[in-house]
Amino acid sequence: MKSLTKSRKNRNRIKDGYTPVKIVVSIVFALYALSLLACLFWAFLMSFKGRFEYMLDPVSLPKEWIFSNYSSAFRELSSGQNNMFVMLLNSLWYAGGSTVIPISVCTLTAYVCAKYRFFLGKTVYWLCIGTMIIPIVGNLPSQFLLAKVLHTYDSPLTLITGLGGISFTTLLLYSFFKSIDHGFAEAAYIDGASHFQIFYKIMLPMALPPIGALALTSFTALWNDSEGPLVFLPSYPTLASGLYVYQVEAERTLNNPVLYAGLLMTALPIVVLWILFNKHLLSLQFGGGLKG
Repeated sequence: MKSLTKSRKNRNRIKDGYTPVKIVVSIVFALYALSLLACLFWAFLMSFKGRFEYMLDPVSLPKEWIFSNYSSAFRELSSGQNNMFVMLLNSLWYAGGSTVIPISVCTLTAYVCAKYRFFLGKTVYWLCIGTMIIPIVGNLPSQFLLAKVLHTYDSPLTLITGLGGISFTTLLLYSFFKSIDHGFAEAAYIDGASHFQIFYKIMLPMALPPIGALALTSFTALWNDSEGPLVFLPSYPTLASGLYVYQVEAERTLNNPVLYAGLLMTALPIVVLWILFNKHLLSLQFGGGLKG
């Protein structure tokens, strides 16, 4: 009887879980994912072709598999005097710095506004909401002029533009810190912990899941960003902007299979990051540590 009851419950759960709407949505997303994977798989196959073979037939399988295209990418793909190694280093400091600096500032701003009562706390909160409401379409000229005035144009100093602390990231982390019971801080105060120790040893570890998710998505977007480095860092091409410039400049002599090899190697770090941390971030849960 118990086994029959369990089997009936499992069947009911399956029926409740697979509604027609969920099935349709799942099929749509599966088809979308397959379309993306098909494009990547096609680019992977074409990266082993020869240049003239690709020009004659860019669809069929390679007749002669040229594995040296991946090593040739480091020699042929360049932007000005910058080869792929230099563009890789530029991508690392640009994407890494533009991720770490803003998220660090936003984390501190959100924590202070959420856990301390002072007259600017609510002001910062409403400024974050206000900046989300105001349309920012067409603000690139003003950003360019500001970079010229601050002397951050075409310089790694452009990373300091992430020190504002007024952003959607601050709003998300503000809500998260607000949801944490203040009893954690009170217990630490009783044990003699300072304000910095409470933040660094108690609050920050609890906030690592949302911070990690925000950092991963931000790093991915910045790694693939070609417009920002192209406009503000013309002398420091990243992989995204440098390969775009190479494609435009070498339009007539473009070796497409080598370009595909370079693009696939460019996407490899992001794929590895998502494989390593995606399941970990999704499985992280907030657990309480207080007892009644």
